Amino acid sequence: MHLISFILGFTTLFLLSIADVSVLSPEDKCIANIRKEIKDRKVSRNLGGIVGIGWDSLTDKATLPVFSQTYHLCRTVPDGDFLVPDNIHVLPIKEANIQKTSETFDTFSHYKSSTGGSFKASAGGGIPGLGSAEASFSVSTKVGKEHMEKNKRTGFSNKIEYHAFELIASEKAGFDEIFTMRLNDIVKAIKDKNQLLAQYEAESIIADYGTHVVNKALAGASITMLGFTQTTSDEEKSSFSLKMSAQFHASFLGAVSMGFSASADIETSSDSGSDSTKSQTYIMTKGGPDVNRLLSSNAENKIQIDSVVGLNHEGMPLYSFIHPGVLKSKEWDDATTFAVQDLLYNATQEYIRQNTIPGC
Repeated sequence: MHLISFILGFTTLFLLSIADVSVLSPEDKCIANIRKEIKDRKVSRNLGGIVGIGWDSLTDKATLPVFSQTYHLCRTVPDGDFLVPDNIHVLPIKEANIQKTSETFDTFSHYKSSTGGSFKASAGGGIPGLGSAEASFSVSTKVGKEHMEKNKRTGFSNKIEYHAFELIASEKAGFDEIFTMRLNDIVKAIKDKNQLLAQYEAESIIADYGTHVVNKALAGASITMLGFTQTTSDEEKSSFSLKMSAQFHASFLGAVSMGFSASADIETSSDSGSDSTKSQTYIMTKGGPDVNRLLSSNAENKIQIDSVVGLNHEGMPLYSFIHPGVLKSKEWDDATTFAVQDLLYNATQEYIRQNTIPGC
């Protein structure tokens, strides 16, 4: 009887163990296998979700996965800190210096061109009508426009960046499963000769996935302090710039030698000064320290490498990836492929037209 109970108990534990493993994501399974086979590898992070994703060039934000992202090969970067998806090439930046910049902006156009967005179209990848509208709704652009155009303030910026890797994604592995299903919805509408539904499906894809696909990115972390104040002379500009730089250096640069830590984007602000000289500052991070560490008085805890994110992104219009080299099935003959591409092109143009005002 005791033997039977033991066997049943052991079987239950074994089945639970199998169940626990089965619920792990592909990347977590890779990490578990690497840690098991290579004892000194402490890999716990991955570089997925930075390239091969959709991008909304108006909001300057990432959207949903477009390229298929798998972890069958269980590759890591040379030092073993990060897991690498199968369709991504990684170029380590061996001299990953901390880059420090400090700028003053007298005009909003200068401010926007310097801080407004992190995306650029690859050569030949521009969309007619989009150039002047890029990043029009990004957080930093909206903040700058509010202060500089509405309240007539001068803008200031201090930034440090940690550059870790250059990432390049390939579409040869195919598209993400959900994205493929969305494309097939367009194909079905075309086959059913329902042009209005096909147009709707294409416009829905652009609304959900954005105007572009990121196929290259600089991965790292950054901390930016933006400041805005009313100034009437060069002396006041210089004084505020020096004061803000001193605050930035005291808060963050004392711990730069430690490296970077990363989490989600954060934004904080504070007001100071009288009504006549009111100023406002913002702290924005990409990767970088999480909120608790960022606001901590302990400099050693502020900057440690936990994770990296995409700092600068490069890509092509989403419709340009709809071609016979990627879509290979009996449903995707050349005529259908180019019909879907044309629908997505028109949907992109319509999305930009509906969400921008010429001259703004």
